[in-house]
Amino acid sequence: MKAMISMISIFTLVLFACDTVDLGCREIIKVNACGIEDIGNNLPWLNDIITASIDDKTGNYLGKIWCKEYNGQDYIVTNMALGSGGLAYHTFNCAGESTPVPDEDFYNTLADKEIIWISYCLE
Repeated sequence: MKAMISMISIFTLVLFACDTVDLGCREIIKVNACGIEDIGNNLPWLNDIITASIDDKTGNYLGKIWCKEYNGQDYIVTNMALGSGGLAYHTFNCAGESTPVPDEDFYNTLADKEIIWISYCLE
């Protein structure tokens, strides 16, 4: 019986220690970056992209938006086409200027915990 209680306790600790993120359905996830609190709502150019994705019928705004730090700077990354015709990622600095990061690992390690917005619902 003690062994079972110990196993349940360990399982519970592991469950709560996991780094999980609740990826809400078309809900802006609060991320503070670029010296701004809640950039999804309060960084105008980024909020314009998010707003455009809500009713997009073209597919140009279908995808995810992440915020990731690289070499001490915050970058906003999206896999949305944004009318480019097929670029894998668009990377922006905090001012909204296109600023590709020349490190493939930067893109390969984008994680759910860095997501700001998903334009579609995960099921």
